[in-house]
Amino acid sequence: MAGHAQGTEELVNIQGELLVSIGVEDLYVGDDIECSRVCAISTSYPKHTHEEYIISANLKGIENVWVDNKDYVVPAGYVTVYNPMAIQSSQFCADGVEFVSLHINPETIKKVAIDNNIAHRDSYPLLQQGALKNDKIFRAIQECYLTARSSTEYKEESILWLLATLLEEEKPVTGRKRQSVNMAINNMKDCLDRKIDLSSLASSVGLSKYHFVRVFRQEVGIAPVQYHMQLRLIEARRMIKDGIRPIDVMADLGFYDQSHFINTFRKVMAMTPDLYYRSQEIKLS
Repeated sequence: MAGHAQGTEELVNIQGELLVSIGVEDLYVGDDIECSRVCAISTSYPKHTHEEYIISANLKGIENVWVDNKDYVVPAGYVTVYNPMAIQSSQFCADGVEFVSLHINPETIKKVAIDNNIAHRDSYPLLQQGALKNDKIFRAIQECYLTARSSTEYKEESILWLLATLLEEEKPVTGRKRQSVNMAINNMKDCLDRKIDLSSLASSVGLSKYHFVRVFRQEVGIAPVQYHMQLRLIEARRMIKDGIRPIDVMADLGFYDQSHFINTFRKVMAMTPDLYYRSQEIKLS
């Protein structure tokens, strides 16, 4: 079950001047994650708590937070992290603050941690709380937010990548795991005519989904299912250059949603498949 919503709360004085405001936009609510973009001016959250893990990326402005009896100043580019049931409070600056916030079901993180021998079965993993300057986590939060809102096929691996950045320090990819990544890429090349899911990719190289996403992202730079899509788009471009009509390319490569194929191709090539096809005809004429 998932949905989108937005809302704003404002307080004005008798002259009608805005005193404080807090707005929630692009709220996505799923079974394992709730994400939103929040804008706030001259307002605060009093001491409170949540049952979820809360991970936020500050995009603009300064937030002052309190957690674990410690005060933190959180400028743009910083991350805030709260464990389940942590007592916290926030104060937002007069110039305005904008941040992306993720509320993650603790059972989701606990299961990943237990399945991959990161935490004990009788407790939730404790993340480092407070304000962090960590560009990798910052980017992972933004990616998770954008993916959860717009793409069901990439949502799981974006959450797993975020959890990997939170739960473990980055380790060098060893020779054996590098071989697993290369094997996965070869397996992807053998099935360009259809979508492939994360579970199939991970099991094909003998890794859990969590470890597969972690080592693949470290080695290649993007998540595995996204990389497989790039390989399919490269093949689509090659076929169109060979004179095959886009409608036939779409069918041969298993793109059953025409709008999805067009939009995905355009993001990579900056033009639609039909326009690219016509440009090849002009080049050959």
